[in-house]
Amino acid sequence: MIYRTDRVIDGPWTKLTFDVFYKTARETQADIEDMLEIVHYTHEVFYKNAHFQPEQCDRTMMALNMLYGPVNDLLDLTARLPETLTPLRYPLLRRLHEVDKILSDLSLLLASYRANCQKPSHENLIQRREMQSKSDALVQGYEGILQEVTHLLDKAHFQNQLLDGYNL
Repeated sequence: MIYRTDRVIDGPWTKLTFDVFYKTARETQADIEDMLEIVHYTHEVFYKNAHFQPEQCDRTMMALNMLYGPVNDLLDLTARLPETLTPLRYPLLRRLHEVDKILSDLSLLLASYRANCQKPSHENLIQRREMQSKSDALVQGYEGILQEVTHLLDKAHFQNQLLDGYNL
């Protein structure tokens, strides 16, 4: 039996080279920075408005849904880190899972709030405070993700320089 070795099936089980990882992580870092603007927008919405209108709830829910993409991209990327960077992924993974949970909780709260947002009540006030608290945590989470990605990129750059030095 003859096996073809000229084809490699790329998938989540294949590790990235440092160059590919660095390029991909830089692009994702830029996406996270863009998403941080959306996080700040939603944070502002939760604090500025005394009462939400259904349209504001809808726009905020759409903004929150946009935030899932970069989180999922980073989760996929951490699974394919070069071998020497694998131990460094755990702080980033922890942050990503925290933000994913916050996004889910905030989306559920907002959907529940939207159903009754036109009727001021004590329950709505409690939900708004909880959404504000989750929004604070979301801002901190995204800023933490950005720090972890920057740290990982610095380590990747350093590791790549070490390897280049050994290959001389």
